[in-house]
Amino acid sequence: MKRSYSENAKKVRLLINAEKQTVQMIFNTEKSDPLVHDGHQISMVEDFKYLGSYIRSSEKDIEMRIGLTWAAFEKLRHILTSSKIDLKLRMRIFNAACIPVLLYGCESWTITETSSDTLNCLVRTFYRIICGVKQSETHMTNEEL
Repeated sequence: MKRSYSENAKKVRLLINAEKQTVQMIFNTEKSDPLVHDGHQISMVEDFKYLGSYIRSSEKDIEMRIGLTWAAFEKLRHILTSSKIDLKLRMRIFNAACIPVLLYGCESWTITETSSDTLNCLVRTFYRIICGVKQSETHMTNEEL
């Protein structure tokens, strides 16, 4: 006899709030029957955020991380672009404060060539800003940077 998950939860005295629950179906989402708990249908989602990272979509997670990295960079811009501070120290601050924001949860990303290029371009942009190299005024190759 097949038991439902709500019956199993009641067996071990767990209470399930159907209004707060979501289910992520990975395969056969069109063919699956909706889950119902105490008369409430539990919503099915394509992607959701867990511990700060999107579970299914690497692209969405990378876009979010890029935005958060820009926010972290902007908070430190006055330090990272100051000519009074040695470049080596500014790079260490950038690597300690901004790179971890960008790479949080990267272990679970599916890296494509496009996403790799996007991340490399972002980091080069930060390096250019920190070094004071304006792309419009000075042509500098990535290797020179």
